[in-house]
Amino acid sequence: MTAAGQRQGPTLRPSLRDVQAAEASSRLSQASCVGRELEWAEGEQVWTEARSIEEALAAAAPLIEICQGCPVRAACAQWAEIDRYTGVAGGRPYVRGVHRPYAWAHRRDLDREEQDEPTRRRAR
Repeated sequence: MTAAGQRQGPTLRPSLRDVQAAEASSRLSQASCVGRELEWAEGEQVWTEARSIEEALAAAAPLIEICQGCPVRAACAQWAEIDRYTGVAGGRPYVRGVHRPYAWAHRRDLDREEQDEPTRRRAR
């Protein structure tokens, strides 16, 4: 009970994943991309909208260049995995926290177009 006589709810403890993500992200304060959030967001937006591997690689090139000399690349990759990040982290593409080499070209729009096509029924 609190001083006002009201019950206090259970204390929520952060999950192990939350603790690990916070620990990993705390190491990112010295990343090469710090202070370049707008540039990073714009680059990832173009990367996400890429319709071919060539377009995706061209869009990601400035981001990868930022990552090249970064002193915390490994911590960034670890954070991306723990936090289930989708985007470029540590100079590599991640989709929901999993390094996906083929993700240099997102197929989301292409997959959606295929789903929108009517399915043909076989004549009996």
